[in-house]
Amino acid sequence: RTKRWQRRGRPARSEGAEPPAHDLLASLRATEADALDAALQGARDAEAFLHTVRRRHARRARDAELALLAESASRDPAVDAEMGELCSRLPEWRALRRHAARLAASGAHLRDLLKDEARARLMCLEHDGLVFDFARQRATAETRALLHDLARATRLEEKVAAMARGEEINKSERRPVLHLALRMPEGARVDVDGRDVMPEVHAVRRKVAAFAEAVRAGKVVGATGKAFKNTIVIGIGGSSLGPAFLYEAVKATDLRANMGDREVRFLANIDEVDTARAISRLDPAETLVIVTSKTFKTRETLINACTMRQWLLGGLPRP
Repeated sequence: RTKRWQRRGRPARSEGAEPPAHDLLASLRATEADALDAALQGARDAEAFLHTVRRRHARRARDAELALLAESASRDPAVDAEMGELCSRLPEWRALRRHAARLAASGAHLRDLLKDEARARLMCLEHDGLVFDFARQRATAETRALLHDLARATRLEEKVAAMARGEEINKSERRPVLHLALRMPEGARVDVDGRDVMPEVHAVRRKVAAFAEAVRAGKVVGATGKAFKNTIVIGIGGSSLGPAFLYEAVKATDLRANMGDREVRFLANIDEVDTARAISRLDPAETLVIVTSKTFKTRETLINACTMRQWLLGGLPRP
């Protein structure tokens, strides 16, 4: 304290003496200035760090783009033809863009479009108890026709049929896309490389159902013997949005009663705030963590899984 007063050109006060009011005010102002300088320096350091991160990500994106171009140059023309041309290069896409520009320039308001009953009927369809209502989009019958043209040009219907047959339509990962197989009833058949995968799919579904029932019944418990009251689902993209949509839908039905007082939370992003919200007021001994992933190689999912593992280990008593 004595050195601080001497550094500012003021004589050191004797021990136990109170500094004059104006000296005390000057000291407080100097302290505030020091704090402001520290905050500004912290902001500059943070900006420098973000600049480094942005530059690193830009370099990685550029390297990835160059690798993609190299792969495209060396790709078999037969495979490239099978994948098809980018839809944004097709004349049907350009026609759709011109139509969108005209629609925007016309100033058509959704309120006025909804007055057209013929349009409202055209923009709605129903299938198996589900109603799809597109009438509340700023789109017209011409929009619908142009979208159909684009779908035909990109062979969408053909690709959907190929997906249902279990063909390898994911060319970048060289694998089939089996979302439909997960939803097909027992007795259906989906062949992949000449093998029906449906028996394996339903065997796993039965295991999942049995595990869920055991958790609800209290037969599967945590490490301390407590029943699970909460669930945190880790995933990103469809691995997060799909379960989250289903959870919200179930909460709006009579099935909500089967959940009791259990709570389900979702963690997708690598973000301290999201993580804090996911674990807020939860007891690790009563929390089940589920990791959802297609490949278990997604960086966000792996990092969040490690974070939750540390949270569980840190919150549970040591044996």
